[in-house]
Amino acid sequence: MNYIEMVNDAIQYIESNLDRKLSLEELAFRYYISPMHFYRIFRAATNQTVKSYILARKLSAAAIALKTSNHNVTEIAFRHGFNSLEQFIRDFKKVFLVTPSRYRRGNIPISIVEQMDIVERDLKNENRDIIINYSCRELKQIKLLGKEIHFNPWDSCELEEMIRNMIIDFHHKYVVQGAVSVK
Repeated sequence: MNYIEMVNDAIQYIESNLDRKLSLEELAFRYYISPMHFYRIFRAATNQTVKSYILARKLSAAAIALKTSNHNVTEIAFRHGFNSLEQFIRDFKKVFLVTPSRYRRGNIPISIVEQMDIVERDLKNENRDIIINYSCRELKQIKLLGKEIHFNPWDSCELEEMIRNMIIDFHHKYVVQGAVSVK
């Protein structure tokens, strides 16, 4: 099993066990490696620590349950592996900047962390740290043109329509009128 397969397997294991406390040591033991080595591999592949990923997934699953179930906040907290309601509320507010009860009552957008699926990358060990193998190249100078748009991330139809209109608008304003050349 290579590093990427190991991390994807660990992510599946985490998903299957969001309802209980998971530790770095437990995950490392599954792959017969030291906790520190597993930590470095996981962080290199996901750009997150094991602890922060587990917490983000538990809180995201709990946030979904808050909106889709009739269970009270305490029950949702315990069903998602939190040992106390106070810890759940503190972590939820720290990550999402809103209390679980207020999130449930209101129409407040939050950033749900989805389950990761890590794709194969070339990793290397540099200065005792596992990093993505990269190369630096110098490119010729280019000009970039951008446009800022504001949208509701919860409304995919609105976003698709805005992108479609932005492309049409960009093409008309800049390509047809000759402000930029398309090669």
